[in-house]
Amino acid sequence: MSSTVYFGGAHQTELRAEETLPAKLDLILDKLNVRDRVKDQIVAIKMHLGVDVVYSTVHPVLVRKVVQAVKDGGGTPFVCDLPHSVHTAAS
Repeated sequence: MSSTVYFGGAHQTELRAEETLPAKLDLILDKLNVRDRVKDQIVAIKMHLGVDVVYSTVHPVLVRKVVQAVKDGGGTPFVCDLPHSVHTAAS
């Protein structure tokens, strides 16, 4: 069984808001029908907090887009990562 992969590249052909990563993420969230799937659900939003390579974390603007999509759909989002991913994390 194959999976569908959605990709929104950082490359812009024009300097327009519709070609930014946040706008591309909005299109992907719409295509996935996230808002329709989360009503009355508690939804984990798994992050990558960087382990020891913090420059590769997910930008907060993108996280906010996903959190807002879950809230708009009537879900309760919570952001999480693995406890061992951050040395000061408590489980």
